[in-house]
Amino acid sequence: MPQLKASCKLTRCTLRSYSGEALWCCSEQDSGRGLFEWRKIAASLLPLHPELLSGAILFRGMVPLTPDSAPDLQSAKVLVGSGKHDPIIPYKEGDALARLLASFGAEVEAYWDHGGHELGMDDAMAGRNWLRRNFSGSGVG
Repeated sequence: MPQLKASCKLTRCTLRSYSGEALWCCSEQDSGRGLFEWRKIAASLLPLHPELLSGAILFRGMVPLTPDSAPDLQSAKVLVGSGKHDPIIPYKEGDALARLLASFGAEVEAYWDHGGHELGMDDAMAGRNWLRRNFSGSGVG
């Protein structure tokens, strides 16, 4: 848990160094971290540093930690996408993440894919459509 909070602090510093809007993407090669670690950081940034992100797409997400105090996420929009047949991160984990973020005031949309842990074209389309609905004036395709 302390390592996850430290990773979030480092990511927060990196994001704050950008001016204007930033689209944060990561790959398995970034800083030697696997995608699982990046998913935990992304899901932790919203409750730990709510001032950083106005929205997030969290595919195959789970609750990595519960903050010490309830953050105000009323201005955050979140898409949580889970695979109904995911053997690694069961869809109930995504549901728990969606409920937690909603309890902090975030506008949460849950997306349940009929597949497993892999991301497919349906996920990409759901993410694109969600971005268009929620951030249409911000230059998102």
